[in-house]
Amino acid sequence: MKTLDKMISKLVVGSSIEAVTELHRALEDGRIRSTMSANEVLARIRPHTIPVHLLHDLMTAWRVEEARGMTSHTLSMTIRACLNCCELTRRDRQLTELVWTGPVATSGEMVRSTWSVFLEMIESADKHLLVVGYNLTSETNTTNAILKALAAAKKRGCEVTIALHDNGQNLSQLKGAWPEKLALPRILRWIGRQGDELASLHAKVLVADKIDLLVTSANLSYHGMESNIELGLRTRGELALQVVRHFEALEREGFLLPYN
Repeated sequence: MKTLDKMISKLVVGSSIEAVTELHRALEDGRIRSTMSANEVLARIRPHTIPVHLLHDLMTAWRVEEARGMTSHTLSMTIRACLNCCELTRRDRQLTELVWTGPVATSGEMVRSTWSVFLEMIESADKHLLVVGYNLTSETNTTNAILKALAAAKKRGCEVTIALHDNGQNLSQLKGAWPEKLALPRILRWIGRQGDELASLHAKVLVADKIDLLVTSANLSYHGMESNIELGLRTRGELALQVVRHFEALEREGFLLPYN
């Protein structure tokens, strides 16, 4: 049971609240069995998603405990309890929290995963989203889920602005993952620095509703969301609005231009 407890904690911390809640429901109503693979579980909780490696570890640990009598109901209740504890901890935290991609030490502090924070912020936005990034890819579950969440935000009426490094691939990756019948978000690029071909838009930022800010080292890529060690800070308050105004000024004065 100790191993399963660790797997549940890692999955809850490393996934969005909505995805874990749907996993709990699917276990309760019998849509998920211990014999299923991680990909089969993902199919049962769509459109939500959870990192495959976390699901794989959870299912493996559950099969061990099932031989000792653990039922799907017991597992779902344990996941629900862990989720509740995490929610209480988040409410008690200060306005700034640590956001992390990489291995999580079981003897260390509880940290939020970059991917789950990205999803949480995007899914909670009502009016405005600003995304700034150096590298964007769409071929993995995590990055694809983020792009789908951005599209869903656009569909529900959010103003979505994305500023990307102009490397010739970021735009095509975004367009390839974007729903065909949905208008593209506002997409901006930096014109660069004259005489310096290596100068780049290297910032990685997410702002939701001009009040919720994440500054991170992580790109919107497989390595940034799953494989690398990346570090960021999420804060709520006036600083978020200051970041939005700064990028608005860069666009207004012609440093950031719309993609053609």
